[in-house]
Formats: sequence, C-alpha cells, structure tokens
Amino acid sequence: MTEEAKELGADEELTEETGITGSGLALQLPNGRTELLRDTAMSGLLNAGKIDGKWQSYVTKPEFCLIMNTIFPHIRTKRLVLERWGKVSAIHSQADGGYEIIPISAALEIAVDALRKRFGKLVFTSGYNSHSRTEAVWELPDAQSALCQKYQDALDGTMSQVPVNFMPVVRFRSSDTANSAVTLVPGFRKPGDKAIISFVPGARTEHTKGGKEEDVSGLDLFREDAGMIYSQFEKSMEKIAALKDIEIKHGCNAVIGLAKKLVISRKYAEAARSTMEMFTDGDIGNPVTGHDLYLAMTECISEAVRSGASQKTIMDTEEKVYRMLKFDLTEYDKGGVVAW
Repeated sequence: MTEEAKELGADEELTEETGITGSGLALQLPNGRTELLRDTAMSGLLNAGKIDGKWQSYVTKPEFCLIMNTIFPHIRTKRLVLERWGKVSAIHSQADGGYEIIPISAALEIAVDALRKRFGKLVFTSGYNSHSRTEAVWELPDAQSALCQKYQDALDGTMSQVPVNFMPVVRFRSSDTANSAVTLVPGFRKPGDKAIISFVPGARTEHTKGGKEEDVSGLDLFREDAGMIYSQFEKSMEKIAALKDIEIKHGCNAVIGLAKKLVISRKYAEAARSTMEMFTDGDIGNPVTGHDLYLAMTECISEAVRSGASQKTIMDTEEKVYRMLKFDLTEYDKGGVVAW
C-alpha cells in the first residue's frame, strides 16, 4: 500500500484501511485533489450518479470506476463533499433547498434544554462519537413514575409482561454521512440493561436548509421537533396498545422465525428465545402477546451489548429488531418444530 499512498498523497495507514476493510476507492475532486472514499459515502456517490440498486456487488472495482466515470461527466448538479479524518465521509445533494449541517453542539444544547423543560432531571448515561455519527443517551428519572404508569395503562386488560422499574430514556443521534439527520428517539430500559427498547422511530430532522421555507434553518426545525418529544412517548403508548392485542401461541418458534427473517445472529437470538421460554414458563401452550414477543426480541440487542459487540453491530441489531414492528407478527406464529 506504500506506493498507492504516495501516488494519492494520502496517509499510508488510511490507504491500507480503505483498501482492505473500506470502500477500496478514491475520489478525484474538481480542484484536482484525490481523496480516499470512506464506505459511509458510498450511498451518496451512487446518488450523485443518479443510480441505485445492488449492481455494484456484481462488478469489480475497476469496472465500478469505469461505469461511474462514464456517468459523471453527464451529471450537472453540484454536490457537497464532506471530508473528515482524512477521508471523504459523505457526498450530499444541493437539491431540495440544499444541504446544511446542523451543528452537533448546538443541537445537543437544544435537546438538553427541551428535555429538561418537559421531563425535569436528566441523567446522561452514555455517549459515542465517530467520523460518521454522534450519540448521547439520557435517563428521565423524574418522569419514570408517570411514563411507566402510562405504559402499564396501555397494557391494561391483557396478560402481557408488565414493565417493572423500567426507566424512560431519550437517545440523541446525529449523522451527517449516510443517514443525514438528527434524531431524538424515546424508549425504555430494563433495570441493569443498557439496551434501549423503542417503539417509534422518533423525531427526525434532516440536515437541510429548511426546504420550502428559506428563512427556516435545520436548527429551527430541530428545535421544533425537540419541543414535541413528549408526543413521541404518546405514540409509543399507541404502539404498545396495538401490540398487546396480538396473540402469539408459539412464542419460541416466532422468535426463531423472526431472527431468521431479520438475519440476526443466533448468538444474540438465543437470548431472545430464552426470555420467551421464561415468559411462557416453559410451556409452549401458554400464549403471549405481540408486546411480549417484541420485548423478547429486544434481548438480541441486550446480548449484543453484553458480548462487547461494536457500535455498528449494536446499531444494526437495533434497526433489525425495530423493523419487526412493521411485520404481521402472526405470520411467524407457527406450530411444530421451527429449526434455526
């Protein structure tokens, strides 16, 4: 990789990282500079070429470059290139009002102010920062009693698992690479567990200049979204109420079927199956609810955290588990033997 690094005028270690575990690509900019391309910028690169699909996995890197370099001269729309830590981390469009990064420090101040005004005391429990995203999580101890009561009220009339001593939390995430948004997601944590159980996608503010209203900045839009975070908890209660009305007769089989559908590692899914066995007292004839099934599946996230998985793996597992809320859960309620 030494010769390649010299040719690109790039750091040798970064060049090796890009070639072995990254995109394997470099991007020549209009100013003549050549920059290494981080894998988080791949979706923006394809979007810049106005192409999509997974065709790139079927061609070699030289073939991919040939295709993209044939397309680019015909694309007239300008793009914003975000360089961070020695690589191009994102490529953004100037369409729809243009791209404007919402400053993380300012967004965090807005989030903390809005949460304190609505929920009282905040307890910061974890944070994360990388080239592609920033994350912060706060517990809401002053709101625990009221929100857990709402949670239990949403489960009223069923035999669903009751959220004993759950702690309401809010997670802040900002990504100005592939996901290009600032999000505030409400959820709950089980006692002694770092995983977050969320029932709604939360508030999402794009990194744009405001779109239709030119005098409204992305920061203004985020301030408005943050001020309405309580409504996201209300939406969570609606989802919980809907889940508790779904009857599942074969809980363990449903866990296995969902894990296979969502491509969740068996290493993590076994924790979910064990939790489901506890919910049914080991009797496969004991029915559970859709809410119970979701709680069991969140154990996949907890197990990923406990096993020391990377932030990316944990985040991917969270997204996979959350995706099951869009499924018809009764399709996975199958009798007999369901194999891994």
